[in-house]
Amino acid sequence: MKITALSTKSKRSDVALIPISDPQDACIETLAGELKKFVADHLGAAVEAGCPIALPAPPACPVKWVVLFSIKQSAARQASAKALCQALALKAKTARLYGQHLPPETLQAVLKGVMQAGIRYPGQKADDERGLESLHVDNAKEAAGILKRTDAVASGMELCRKLVLQPANILTPRAFADECGALSSLGLRVTVLDEHKINKLGMGGLLGIAQGSAEPPRVVQLEWRPQDVDDPPLALIGKGVTFDSGGISLKQKAGMERMKYDMAGAAAVVGVIKAAALQNLQTPVCAVIGLVENMPSGAAIKPGDVVTCMSGTTVEVENTDAEGRMVLADLLCFANSAFEPKAMINIATLTGAVTTALGADIAGLYANDDALAATLQDAAAKTGEALWRMPLPEHYADHMKGSVSDLRNMGRGREAGSIYAAIFLQHFVGNTPWAHLDIANTAWSEHDPYAAPQGATGYSVDLLERVLRA
Repeated sequence: MKITALSTKSKRSDVALIPISDPQDACIETLAGELKKFVADHLGAAVEAGCPIALPAPPACPVKWVVLFSIKQSAARQASAKALCQALALKAKTARLYGQHLPPETLQAVLKGVMQAGIRYPGQKADDERGLESLHVDNAKEAAGILKRTDAVASGMELCRKLVLQPANILTPRAFADECGALSSLGLRVTVLDEHKINKLGMGGLLGIAQGSAEPPRVVQLEWRPQDVDDPPLALIGKGVTFDSGGISLKQKAGMERMKYDMAGAAAVVGVIKAAALQNLQTPVCAVIGLVENMPSGAAIKPGDVVTCMSGTTVEVENTDAEGRMVLADLLCFANSAFEPKAMINIATLTGAVTTALGADIAGLYANDDALAATLQDAAAKTGEALWRMPLPEHYADHMKGSVSDLRNMGRGREAGSIYAAIFLQHFVGNTPWAHLDIANTAWSEHDPYAAPQGATGYSVDLLERVLRA
């Protein structure tokens, strides 16, 4: 979806999106001609309805349909998302947002809602639709910065969602790496490591998980290095398990088809760095994603096996379905040594336990650095992508010590599963400021609060892009 600023003389669109704010008649003063009169006649009914209403526009209007929706600052994003869903129900491909009466922060919230609801991924059905193709924001020259950023984030989120929704037989580790390679046209430096280079690096955790699959693993580096900026980069690390069967510790069959989404952390990282490149952000960013399948076979890693990670740490694999932390352990070590970053943030659909702790809409945040945690929490408050900081009790680390290895990949029983996973990762970050986002609950949704289609939410693209600009 392309977002652009247009003048009042721009060509006809399918639908007009007109937000009603306080005072209620403020939107009328920014309109002209037949459209102004039409909206004035229906303004009261729209406010009274309490939800978006769609009306056929008179022939003289520059649109076919008018969608009126009432907003409040606290709910502007949700209201605009619902309004856009009304437009899509009318088969609209182009929309025009009359938002010149809105203050910048409200306009940004409205644009985010439209962006969230307007992106549709055409899947494998012949009649799948692509959603909104373009959004024109009327007389928005004064909001050019907001539009540029929102368009970039929309593009990054669209890529993230597209990747997460791809079936695992199509988006294999190699195919995912190819998708990353295409981003080099934006000025990103992309390096793909095959299984032989991964082996030379000693990434025993990642290779151990990958060995049960016929699909070879890949590690992809993506670097955004603005000219004349020599600051150390922020490192983003993403878990990219393109399908997770659980391995020998096989998952239950119910819902297993959804485990194509277990690469949502990697998809978010790729979406964020694309958004950075599109805006020419002056913040260096280096990303690394690990792409594997976790499958059962005669070659698969077994419970009780011991692997040696890139750091030299030995790990006993008690549960092959605790695979994400094994992949991330090597990626964290690699990113720390290869990029010498000022901080590292890893994003992963890591544990089902985070859903038990926080529900479906709030991701778990773990950090060894209060300043980094505060930056993430501030970004969460500004973007609406909720986080809750979770503890990292030092004495819990004792529960993860192995009897035949340095560590084991499970904690104590079924308790504190998300915390134990984070403590395992912390072992591999050294003294570098680090944060871990457990997005297993927020990366996929059956009831998205912003009226996005069911499935991939694109969670954390907006959040992390905000962190890059902090």
